[in-house]
Amino acid sequence: MRVEELRGPVVITHISAKARRELGLWPSAEAGADRLMAALDALIAQAKPADRSRLEKVRDGLVGAGRDMVVSVAAAVITGQIPG
Repeated sequence: MRVEELRGPVVITHISAKARRELGLWPSAEAGADRLMAALDALIAQAKPADRSRLEKVRDGLVGAGRDMVVSVAAAVITGQIPG
């Protein structure tokens, strides 16, 4: 039977790790870094002036450190493998 022949909603379960990575559903260091920066930008946009300045300093520090450094931090957080 083909999926097109099924009636009603189709529920897919037991998705492999490889499939999740291919679909962008598996956490990656790059996605974590992108989400971190997007979250900071969103918080800056909504923040009160005093908080905005502090959040901008955090964002600017991460940008100044470089994308590779932010990705490394995100990877450590996602995997729980904090060096040290």
